[in-house]
Amino acid sequence: MNGPNEDQRSAAARAFAEGGPVGALMSGVDWAAGPLGPPGKWPQRLVETVRIMLSAEQPMALFWGPEFVLLYNEGYAAVIGSKHPRGVGARARDIFPEAWDDTTGQLFRRLVAQRRALLTNDWEFRLERYGFLEQAYFDTSFQPVLMDDGTVGGVLCIVTETTDRVLGERRLRLLTEIGSRTAGLPTPQDVARAVAEVLAAHAEDVPFGCVYLASEQGELRLAGTAGSPGVAPEIVRPDSYGDQVAGHLARVLRKGVPVELPAAGFSEEASGEQRVLALPLPCAGRPAGVLVAGVNPHLPASGAYRDFFDVLVSGIAAALSAALAQEEQRRRAEELDRAKTAFFSNVSHEFRTPLTLFLGPVQEALAEEDRPERRARLELAERNALRLLKLVNALLDVTDSVDLVLTDATMPGLDGFGLVKALRADHRTAGLPVIMLTAQAGEEAAVQGLRAGADNYLAKPFSARQLRARVHANLELTRMRERVLEESRQHLGMLASLTEAGLRLAATLDPGEVLETAGDLLIPALADWMEIRLDDQGPSYTAGTRKPEETVLSLPLVSQDQALGTLTVARHEGGHSRSERRYLEDLAARLALAYDNAVRYQNERRLALTLQRALLPQQLPQAPGLRIATYYRASSHGTEIGGDWYDVIALPGGCVGLAIGDVMGHDVDAATVMGRLRPALHGFALDTPDPARVLARLDTYLRSLDVEPFATCLYARYDAATHRLQYASSGHLPPLLVAGARTCFLKLSPGPPLGVGLGAAVNHETDLPPGAGLLLFTDGLVESRTLPISTGLAALRRTCRKLAVATPDDPQRIIDRALELLDAPGRVEDDTALLAATARSCGEAEHG
Repeated sequence: MNGPNEDQRSAAARAFAEGGPVGALMSGVDWAAGPLGPPGKWPQRLVETVRIMLSAEQPMALFWGPEFVLLYNEGYAAVIGSKHPRGVGARARDIFPEAWDDTTGQLFRRLVAQRRALLTNDWEFRLERYGFLEQAYFDTSFQPVLMDDGTVGGVLCIVTETTDRVLGERRLRLLTEIGSRTAGLPTPQDVARAVAEVLAAHAEDVPFGCVYLASEQGELRLAGTAGSPGVAPEIVRPDSYGDQVAGHLARVLRKGVPVELPAAGFSEEASGEQRVLALPLPCAGRPAGVLVAGVNPHLPASGAYRDFFDVLVSGIAAALSAALAQEEQRRRAEELDRAKTAFFSNVSHEFRTPLTLFLGPVQEALAEEDRPERRARLELAERNALRLLKLVNALLDVTDSVDLVLTDATMPGLDGFGLVKALRADHRTAGLPVIMLTAQAGEEAAVQGLRAGADNYLAKPFSARQLRARVHANLELTRMRERVLEESRQHLGMLASLTEAGLRLAATLDPGEVLETAGDLLIPALADWMEIRLDDQGPSYTAGTRKPEETVLSLPLVSQDQALGTLTVARHEGGHSRSERRYLEDLAARLALAYDNAVRYQNERRLALTLQRALLPQQLPQAPGLRIATYYRASSHGTEIGGDWYDVIALPGGCVGLAIGDVMGHDVDAATVMGRLRPALHGFALDTPDPARVLARLDTYLRSLDVEPFATCLYARYDAATHRLQYASSGHLPPLLVAGARTCFLKLSPGPPLGVGLGAAVNHETDLPPGAGLLLFTDGLVESRTLPISTGLAALRRTCRKLAVATPDDPQRIIDRALELLDAPGRVEDDTALLAATARSCGEAEHG
């Protein structure tokens, strides 16, 4: 009879044998040397799950045990690329170091703790599978594998890669937006600016970009930028040569051939390996400019990415061609208009003056001449001159603005219907009233004329009185319509202005800035002087100048049924119209609401910050052998209370405890948990010298509170006599050792966050020699909305590496240097806590 181990070994062997190439690979793995042990001792649930996984065609992976050992099938092997076959039986943190600590590890621990399945669509996963850190997307089903006792043995992942679809849809949106935003733009400069705005909104595919337009002299001029180029040349001369950026761009314009260049020539933030594509923008057989497009280093430089850039260039080139054609057409129209204006402006002098000089003597001669034969000649000359003068006057009348068009329906060449259609198609004449004359009587003919676009329809025969009445009525209707349209335009303009005013007033949460914004909105557009008087403060804000003869209007400031004060405006000449009064009343209501909200916000934020700082140490103890500096910055998100904290603990034997932590959330619960963790850490640190043990007890304590938030914490113990630093982390970021060129993050194997209960932290030990510095920080310092946290950590190391630690104010200098990262673009607005320490020599410590 076979024992249970042999049965399990046989079951595992059968699963491997039926599992194809990956199953064969698994059968040859020395499982006994790994964390799972020999297959004969595997739990039945593990063997069953492996058998199901290996027999499936869908890519599947199993992460088993507290160390999440990886097992997968043939489909998943294709997903992870070069990580196969070494991924079989490896710890997940070893096979996916690029994403495990930041995202995936925390997700798996949370799934195990909650014992719930999770389905994600188009989940972004940074994966190094083809020699670079790739931005990949997956539809993933995470299924906890429950054991017989109800615990979670592992997590089964069913994966469908959606990278191609996500990238395709994302790029299609970019190209569609390029087409819609550039359609109908009148100038190439407008097209370039629109393209830059669209690219700036799609930084994942084009991290940064520059649009250069070619001038008639062959120069390239920078017309639009996306991202933060900073160092891109503004002008590229046609005679630029060599290997500099300008030389490459000039060569692209001359030859019309794309080139690939280092990104450092266009962006100060580009990494050394990042590249850009300089692409010609062809227009009518010659380049009209150059598009410099940054290439995302996290996307494969495959044919699909290159095809995307080709289509992008085609779309931009088409928009430039249309804008250039429109600009050329507009230039020709303007030249014709100038020629016409010059001609008609000279007609009066060239025609009327000679005719007047000619007609005067002729008419005088006629008045004195009695001989019939000579009078006949003079009358002929007079008639011809008057006829010519009439033609000149008629020609000049055509140049005057037209109030009404009177046309016959039946005309040779272009009939009345075609004329009306042409008039309505031209924006300059689309609003002219048109009366159509026709010989066809009856309702059907009238309907036909009105459908064609005529305003009135008059059938022949008609009297002059009827025609004059129709003309007069249509002119009056047109004037009335124009008055209504003008009033509507004014009303819409006032509404738009009021909406903008409300947005500007609500855009600031500083009460003083709200009042100043009101002054900018009112003076000089609606008032020459204004005063805002608040009931509890007296005169609060005045602007403008006063005069004795002025009209004054006072309006109450009321918010939420509470009177705040009055708004008084004065105008030197004339009063305010009824519409202006309504506008001022609405503006006063919006001003009162914005001011009331700003005051409430300031009070609540002040209270929140007071509470937050009250929970932090008010005074740090003396730290033997160390200089200490701290910093805390609250989140800028309104009145949120954060859970970031730090502490310094004086320990027995001349040692010092350094702690920093972050409680999940931005609410009162997070602050309350933080307020409980700090004193608990004090007690545990005084009770045991082992940092990992301190964190283990803190984890047990947090779970006993039965609260929702979990927390991260890093605790270090420094011995001034030996200059040794012992530290451990529960899900927190590693500390930074600041030592000039040797600046680096300390080695760290973080345990799970506090409150999860999935494992223990691990102790680490290192030297902290005199002159060296140590920086503990929370994730608010290095997080970004667009970049992985590893980028922020690398930036922190670079900026602190430039610091030479040698003076008594070193801790504050470390903090000041680190705080430069808070100004980085795309930074996440979060609480930020920093604790910096520098080690002193024994002699310095005794006299310090």
